[in-house]
Amino acid sequence: MISPNEIKALNEKFIAAKNEEALALLITIEQLQNEALGYKQNVLRKLTTIEEDMGRLITENENQITLRESAYIERDSCVGLIAKLAVANGAKAGVVPGKPIVVVELSTGQVSWEFAETEDHLFEGLPEYSKPVEEMELMEKYRRVMNAEIHSK
Repeated sequence: MISPNEIKALNEKFIAAKNEEALALLITIEQLQNEALGYKQNVLRKLTTIEEDMGRLITENENQITLRESAYIERDSCVGLIAKLAVANGAKAGVVPGKPIVVVELSTGQVSWEFAETEDHLFEGLPEYSKPVEEMELMEKYRRVMNAEIHSK
C-alpha cells in the first residue's frame, strides 16, 4: 500500500511534470486502495459478527446439553419407577447383569432402556434380568408402552 503522504508527493510530482498517464494511474491506485480498505473493514465486521454468533451458539449449545441431561435424569427416574411398579404388580422386570439396561415385560411385549451408570441408584432393588433383550425401533418401544394393559395383583 502506498501511504497518503506518498500519494500526495507523487501527485504533486506528476502534476508538475504534466504526466497525465501517471496521474491517472495514481488516481486508480488510490481508488483501489480505498476499495481494499473498505473490503477489509467489511470482512472485519463480518468476522466480529461471526465471533459474536459463535459465542451465542456455544452458550445455547451448553444450555441444550444441560436440558438433555436433565431430560435423561427425568426419564431414568420414570423408567426406574415403571420397573419397580411392574415388579410390585407381578410383572417381570429387572436390570441386565453387567450392563446399564433395565427391561420390563409388558402385555404388549418387552421394552428396555439404557440408563446412565450414574443413575443406577434409581434401579436398586430390581432383580437381574437374564433373558435376551429385544432390539427394536424407538417407535415400536413406545407403541408397546402406550398400548400395554395394566393388571394389578
